[in-house]
Amino acid sequence: MDPAAPNATTPGEVDSVSAHAPGLLGWLNRHKVHVLASSAAVSLLVHVFILVIAALIQMHKPMAQLGSAGPEVQFAVMSDQELSKLAAEALELDAPDSTSSSAALDLQAEIELGALEAQSFDLSADAGDLSTPLGGGDLEGVGLGAGDSVGSGASFFGVEARGNRFAFVVDVSGSMSLEGRMIGMQRELIRSVQGMFTSSKFFVVFFSTGASPLGDRAGAWVDATDSNKAWARAHIMAQRPEGGTNPVPGFMLLTDLKPPPDAIYFMTDGEFPEDRADEILGMFQRRNVPIHCITFGSREGEAVMRRIAASTRGTYTHVEAPR
Repeated sequence: MDPAAPNATTPGEVDSVSAHAPGLLGWLNRHKVHVLASSAAVSLLVHVFILVIAALIQMHKPMAQLGSAGPEVQFAVMSDQELSKLAAEALELDAPDSTSSSAALDLQAEIELGALEAQSFDLSADAGDLSTPLGGGDLEGVGLGAGDSVGSGASFFGVEARGNRFAFVVDVSGSMSLEGRMIGMQRELIRSVQGMFTSSKFFVVFFSTGASPLGDRAGAWVDATDSNKAWARAHIMAQRPEGGTNPVPGFMLLTDLKPPPDAIYFMTDGEFPEDRADEILGMFQRRNVPIHCITFGSREGEAVMRRIAASTRGTYTHVEAPR
């Protein structure tokens, strides 16, 4: 063999390899379990790393690119015509039956009308009890307001007024609890409202130390419809007497009414100072609105009430309370 050949092995080299081979093989035999375990651990780590990388790649892909492994979801497409038809059907299901609704309304109207007729009958029956103590008394004047409608009018404690718009300023102070005055006033006020034409309007103010409009309806006329008359009756009967006697706040509420009243009914069972009468006259003396003044159950305020009536071309009357 040519000594210059690159793959040639000299006898000394052969002896060297042979001398070391048994030691290397022995070491491998002694440590092969550890080597295999280390290789397996490395392999496992590599595979886990590859799986994690693959999972991250899949998570960042769009849903459309995930393949067809799962079932395909179908979406229904509805035309505008079909959608309109479906909405109309839903509305028909929600809408009340017109025939039954009309019948229910008619039944309700009959019940309300019957209740109002019963109320009117009760008031007429009570009139016999009230006619004697609530007689004409010292009625002065013709009791007619300056309204522009001759065909309509109102009456309160026998005092008549013409017009379309009628305001009531009524005393509900603590003394109204005496001698049946409160119930007498309530019955007469209900009778007055019940007797109005449906084309008329009314506004009621209760006063004592302060003042409050009927049903808290401030600054607005109430149409004399059947439903509003029933509403007024309930609120009139719910009123209770308390406090002192100061009619000025009640008249102040009337100044907010537009248009102004055709006539004002002013009823009290007490007296109040002359300066309060001056305030009332300052508000209404130049408005050409007659104030019909009524003392009820007591003549304590007669002088000042006569003055207000005379200064506004209204009337004055005294009415005895029921006993």
